[in-house]
This record gives sequence, structure tokens and C-alpha cells, in this order.
Amino acid sequence: MSEADPARLIMETSPGEFRAGVFDVAGCPTHLFVERWQGRNEEMVYGGQYAALVRGLAPSLNGAFVEVETGGEAFLRMPRGVRLAEGERVRVLVEAERRHGKLARVRLMQEGEAEAAAGSGFDAWRDSLPFALKEDGAADKSELDAAFDEALSASIPVPGGGQVWIERTRALVAVDIDTTDRPVRGSAVARALSVNRDAVNVLARHLVLRRFAGLAVIDCVCPLTKTTGDELRTRLGERLRFYSGDTVKVRGPSDLGLIQVSRPWRRTPIADLLLDEAGELSEESRLIDAMRSVERAARAEPARFFELALGDSSFRLYKAREAAGDVVFDVALAGRIQVVASAGRNTEVRRV
Repeated sequence: MSEADPARLIMETSPGEFRAGVFDVAGCPTHLFVERWQGRNEEMVYGGQYAALVRGLAPSLNGAFVEVETGGEAFLRMPRGVRLAEGERVRVLVEAERRHGKLARVRLMQEGEAEAAAGSGFDAWRDSLPFALKEDGAADKSELDAAFDEALSASIPVPGGGQVWIERTRALVAVDIDTTDRPVRGSAVARALSVNRDAVNVLARHLVLRRFAGLAVIDCVCPLTKTTGDELRTRLGERLRFYSGDTVKVRGPSDLGLIQVSRPWRRTPIADLLLDEAGELSEESRLIDAMRSVERAARAEPARFFELALGDSSFRLYKAREAAGDVVFDVALAGRIQVVASAGRNTEVRRV
């Protein structure tokens, strides 16, 4: 995709969730968005402005903990020379959304700084994208399913053969490039450059797709020469800047064939939105997947009624969110779906 090509935007509203994805001209996903329960208890979004209450001071961290008007907690880095008191009301701007184990990070709004008009999280996300979009209302929504699956996968195939493995740790994102199933042609240097070059293109897209930032360390296929190393470093920086629009720092490769890349954290990683801290689909994600399944079944058979039987924990979660989840069931599907508690633990879609 070149800078002149509009990317396709696919959107889907289903019970309890709104999703969107951006796809390049080759059909590859580049950006994803998720909003649950019609924005109720909405997460703090990057670039959002909020009224906040100082809940506690943290002098050792040169900051304070604040609670924003939507109920979320954030860490405020204290500007030099500014003092706040517990209970003080301030206005803050979100510089980084929350991640597993990390609070959202905010800064104080400056006196005279223009306040942005209130908008949805989706509007803010769409406006932050670095290229033009064209909505594709006729797209198969299974493309979105596949895009989210891809964003959660442990590895990504490289065109022409090879794999890129991505693992996020507490300190950094570790990336390994291997040559599995790639045909062997040319000299060792030429083979290494070929797979590394193709892998870097895939990696840049996936770091943005998954919303991974901070420090990433890439273990390239060796041998690398100064010339090939310089080419890979330049290519990675260019592709990351194209997909993200961020300032990017790239270093290396080192004597061990490692390239380091850094860009600022902005948004909550997709995995943190959909998975629990053990890396499994969260209870909320499983509930929404079940609701989406029964909604699609009802749309495919407009003359039938359906029953969604939920296990105990999923049913309790559904009841807590019932008003938001029933919007699609009742309005769009004329009440043809009934949600009930299952006698067992399993979730089941039934025709009735």
C-alpha cells in the first residue's frame, strides 16, 4: 500500500461490541478497534481529555494517582514546579492507554490549552490513522474475525517462506525471524537478506496491528553485512512510520544480528482488550463471541427463533450488562433471541 492508496475500513456492530478494522490493498489488516457495551464504562482513550480527581500523591515517582470522570484510574507525571494536593480537581490529557499491569498515563492540561470537542473513542481512533480510509459496507465480516485472530497469533508466515515469532514480555517485545519452509537459493548473505527483508515488512505491520510499542528486539537471520543491516534498519523504520505515523528509533544490527526499535506506547494492545492476564480469552470475550454467534445465526435464518444458553459465570456477566447487550437482540432482530442460564457450564446456541 502506498501513501496514495485508500485503505478499506470494515465495521461491525454486534451484541455488546463494536469492531472495526483497516485493510490495505492486499487485504492485510493494519489497524483494529474494539468498543464494548456501547461505550458504557468507556476506557480512557489516547488523546482524550478528562476531568480528574487527585486520589494520592507519589513523590518517589514524581507523580500522582488520579481518578478520571469515567471512573478509571491513571498515573499523572508531575510537571516540574507544579504541586498538587489530594482531593484537588484537575483536567488531564491521556498520553498512553492502560495495559496489563500498567495504568493509563496522563498529563496536566496547560492553562490556555484548547479543549477538544467531545467525541467517541472510535472517532479519535479513526482520526489518528495516518492514511485515508474508504468504508467497505459490503465486506464479509469474517475478514474482521480473521484479522483479530491474526493479531493474537504467536507467529506470522512470511511471504515466500519463513515465520516471524512475536512474544511480548514485561520489559520488551521479543521477535525471532526463522527460515522455516523457505527455499534455499543464492549465497548465505543473499538468503539472509531475502527472508529478513520480507519479514521486516510483515513485522512492521504487526507491531502496529497488535498495538505493541516500547522496545522491540528483533533476532534477524544471519549473516548480515553492514550494507544489508543498514537496508533492514532503514526499511523497518520507514514501514513503522508509514503504518503508525509515530516517531520511531531504530538501532543496529548488533554483532549478534539484533535490531532494536522503539516507539512510544499509545494504545492498549489488542491482546489486553481480549485476553486475560494468563493469555486466555477473557470471560467477557467468550460471552461476546457467543452473542455474536447467535446473532449471526438469527440473521442467516430470519424466520427462526433462537436461544442462547450460557454457563453460570457467563450468564452472571450477561445479566450485569443485559441492557447494553439486548439492544441488537431486541431492536435489530425483533426479539427473536432469548438468553437463558444453562444447566451446565457450556454455552450453546439452540433453535427453538
